[in-house]
Amino acid sequence: MSLPGNSLPLPALGVVAGIASLAGVPASIAVAGFALRYGRRRLIVATCFVSVSVCFALALTAGGPTVVVLSLLVLVQITSFADVGALGGGAVGAADPERRGAALALYALVSFASGCAGPVMVGGVLDWFGGPRSVAGWQAAFAVMAVGSAIAAFALRHAPD
Repeated sequence: MSLPGNSLPLPALGVVAGIASLAGVPASIAVAGFALRYGRRRLIVATCFVSVSVCFALALTAGGPTVVVLSLLVLVQITSFADVGALGGGAVGAADPERRGAALALYALVSFASGCAGPVMVGGVLDWFGGPRSVAGWQAAFAVMAVGSAIAAFALRHAPD
């Protein structure tokens, strides 16, 4: 596969997305381990800020060199998955021992709901700003992708101890 106007041969994008998703698993395990050692809140907030930064970098480079954009896409997949283990562990760890199952269920519900709503929002913004062939559309879409991590960082930073 290659992109229009770009002679760079690319692997199948499904393979790239699959590898990026699989790379997120060890990243999530590592962040969860570091969260136990260095403080869950601080590490999750830092991970969220990295994810927001990568999303904004994608927005700034939309329409740019394929290697840069593809690398940032892989990185955003990894960073968006990196805090999952630490968040889940924190949700269960902070819950009353008799309600840990309910806490995990609520965490899963919110996670899956945001996982369903996110692509719809990104797709809507992409269409609103010109569609998939529009650089402005992708810039707006990548900026919207940063919103979830920004909200998580803000909520964790201002949550009571």
